[in-house]
Amino acid sequence: MIELGCEGSSAGLPLFHTRWVISRKLQLLSAIEDDLITLEEASDRYLLTMQELLSWQVHKTRYGERGLLATQVQKYRKPEKKSGEPKS
Repeated sequence: MIELGCEGSSAGLPLFHTRWVISRKLQLLSAIEDDLITLEEASDRYLLTMQELLSWQVHKTRYGERGLLATQVQKYRKPEKKSGEPKS
C-alpha cells in the first residue's frame, strides 16, 4: 500500500475531515477497488466502521451512485421486525 499523509494524497484519496458526499464516497471506494488502500486502512484513516464501508459498496453495486445518497439509504434499508410484532 502507499504511504498516506494526514492531509490526503495525490493518489486520489479524499481529505481526512470531509463530509461524506457521493463524490468522496466514490473516490474512496475507487481507491479501495484499485488496491491503493485496504478496507481496514480506510476504516482506521477515516474513522468509519467496516459496516459503513461495506454498506457503501453494496449500495453502489445494487443501486448505482444514487444508492450512496444519505437520503436514499433509508429507502433501501428494510426495518427489522421484532419478535411478537404483527406483520404489516
